[in-house]
Amino acid sequence: MLHLLRRNEKENLRSKLLDENILFKAFQTPIRVFEAEVVTGFRLSPEEVFWQVVIVLDKIKEHQKDAWPDIRGLWNDIYIDYRELSDEYDDKNVRLFASLTVFVVQVCLGCIDVPLYRTMAFEMASQLAKENQPSERMKAAVLNNIARIGTCKFETILHDYMNSDGAWLSEDIKDILDDFSVATEQGNLPDSPPVDSSSLRIAQGKQTSITVILEAMYKAGWIEKSNGEKVTNRDDVIKEVLKRAFNVTKASPTQILQAAKDPIKNKLGIDKYFDELKSVME
Repeated sequence: MLHLLRRNEKENLRSKLLDENILFKAFQTPIRVFEAEVVTGFRLSPEEVFWQVVIVLDKIKEHQKDAWPDIRGLWNDIYIDYRELSDEYDDKNVRLFASLTVFVVQVCLGCIDVPLYRTMAFEMASQLAKENQPSERMKAAVLNNIARIGTCKFETILHDYMNSDGAWLSEDIKDILDDFSVATEQGNLPDSPPVDSSSLRIAQGKQTSITVILEAMYKAGWIEKSNGEKVTNRDDVIKEVLKRAFNVTKASPTQILQAAKDPIKNKLGIDKYFDELKSVME
């Protein structure tokens, strides 16, 4: 279910649901701080972390004691989910955002005066301790922002949500994303800027070279979103550039890059894709 969100998906979520949600606002700024500090590699936005948080909260709310098996392995489960979302093995950042997510869930449950939830929060604290988390900086960022909003206000809203039967934020988020995806496929988004057909094409035999170079540009942080935000999905970046610049609509960056980096098939290594450019420029 969970996947990395595109910019327009995040904007749609905020405008239709999250901008007015106090629970999201309580964690939006702290998560944004950690997201902004990741120059290259795996990172998650507040919308993506919050989606994972409410998936956990909704499962606990629905199943109560039966959620215990999942809670006992929560950090590992989230770590694995995030690692699968990562384009490459980026253990440090995957662990950081897994810990941040679990800490947010722990804070939520710890704020509710229910013995079961407090026990679950204690279990999460034990899991985080094994990862030397949360750091003092992470703890301060989250708790200070809740205090700024109003601790009592936050706790009341959270308590009401966890005791409501008809509210399921994880489903609301999924429904909005699904509706948006359908509208996009059907072309029912009049506010989306049209993509002009490019008059350029990739020279024969050069798609792999260009894909490798685009990945390097992505990793170096040379490409960002139109609003200045960091991009978080390599494949989306490469696909969009290939589509807009060269009319390439059927590209699989992951497969192309895996083949390009195969040491058996490519004895010259990754350098060969840059040597020609270097020679021309010199």
